[in-house]
Amino acid sequence: MGIAKDAHPSQAVVRLDVDGSPLLARVTRYSLDRLGIVEGMRLWAQVKTVSLLA
Repeated sequence: MGIAKDAHPSQAVVRLDVDGSPLLARVTRYSLDRLGIVEGMRLWAQVKTVSLLA
């Protein structure tokens, strides 16, 4: 798992490893802080299929 800065300072990109495949999620810095998300942490991901890009 990795966390990178986004183009907008209020956002971050979280990279998850799902059985060897990357899953990228854009989240707010506020959410990162409130949820206590840090690199190396195990997380659950909920995917909204209407939001997927092909």
